[in-house]
Amino acid sequence: MKLQTGNIGLVYWNEEVITPMSEEQRQQIIDQDSRASMYALIQSATLNPNQGYIDVQEEYAKSRRQGAERAEGLRKTTVVKKAHTQIGQKESIEELLEIEKNQAFRGWHDPELISRLINYKTEEE
Repeated sequence: MKLQTGNIGLVYWNEEVITPMSEEQRQQIIDQDSRASMYALIQSATLNPNQGYIDVQEEYAKSRRQGAERAEGLRKTTVVKKAHTQIGQKESIEELLEIEKNQAFRGWHDPELISRLINYKTEEE
């Protein structure tokens, strides 16, 4: 794509958004995972009694950790954002650099194009 000073285009990027979650909701997710894990453990022990010793406390603790990780993962969502930019305009370049500095920034949809926009030099220079 040929870039020309003054042209306007859309740039797209990903940002991570954290959704608020109450402690009660978080605990429900952890409990749900723990119940499912214990149910699977009981089913496995019932159907395969020769599998040997199972540390139930360790399995329960592991299911709680996994539930906490899943709850944290459910809070995080990636969204696509967009903005208009004008080629060669100093303010647009600054805006692109500010977007990259944002802690929620997760990447450009076309990083090569963004690099060209940030480093763009007019033919007269």
